[in-house]
Amino acid sequence: MSSKNVYFIKAVTNLHVGSGDVTYGVVDNMVQRDCVTNYPIINSSSLKGALRAFFECNAKDNESDKNNVPKIFGKDSNSPSQDNTQNGKGKMAFFDAKILFRPVRSNKRPYALVTCPQALSDFFEYLEISGIKEDEKEGLKQLKEKKLENKCNFEPKENEKFEEISKYEDITNLFKSEEITNLCNYLNLNDEKIIICSNEEFSNLNLPVIARNQLENGESKNLWYEEVVPRKSIFYFMTNCEEDGLSNTFNEAIKEKLVQIGGNATIGYGFCDIGIIKSKEGNNE
Repeated sequence: MSSKNVYFIKAVTNLHVGSGDVTYGVVDNMVQRDCVTNYPIINSSSLKGALRAFFECNAKDNESDKNNVPKIFGKDSNSPSQDNTQNGKGKMAFFDAKILFRPVRSNKRPYALVTCPQALSDFFEYLEISGIKEDEKEGLKQLKEKKLENKCNFEPKENEKFEEISKYEDITNLFKSEEITNLCNYLNLNDEKIIICSNEEFSNLNLPVIARNQLENGESKNLWYEEVVPRKSIFYFMTNCEEDGLSNTFNEAIKEKLVQIGGNATIGYGFCDIGIIKSKEGNNE
């Protein structure tokens, strides 16, 4: 029997998972984006590759952990050490990691997390597919129907403005409702300031662009610009596991460890905290 789980990814450092596309604009290296919504995304192949590298690195001295790598991710055809008689397909399927929140700067505080109705709707869809209990499904359904666009969960300071967010209003009381509490509990966002902007504004939010330079003897040889998803951003993804107990193995392996996703690891990009999103009863299986 297969089981589905949903996981969050919190970017501890800036993240660059490149699209690989050649551009003729100012920005040379763009991040991956969803082909439907144009929101930043981590394609499933990039995510699975990063997780496999993490597992292989951490399984070096443990024979049991080594055996779990091909079970979870499938056989590596480039590795002569793996059993050639084993089926090449892994027991876990990884879906694209979609963005749920990203930070925006304020003139009165460091930042707030922003999302939009479409991103929330996509997130709720994954939660429902993964088997969140019926009472919690109802709470999420109510949340979707409350039309939270252009609302925030805090009292703005006088003349406070947020980068590229045109309008928002305080709904502090609404955000104290049970369904919002559930959402914040899933992601440990109890102390975060949250704004829900329109779908259009969320899609048009600019990502930070960082200049990079290759130097030789102090002389610039190659200057380029790359887009990054800023730290504090939150993604989520779903897995489908075909073997009992293997999800628990996966969960224990990533627990309280940083997983590096995307490029530029040597300059600290892409270090992420990953955790399972649990129902009230603590397990979705």
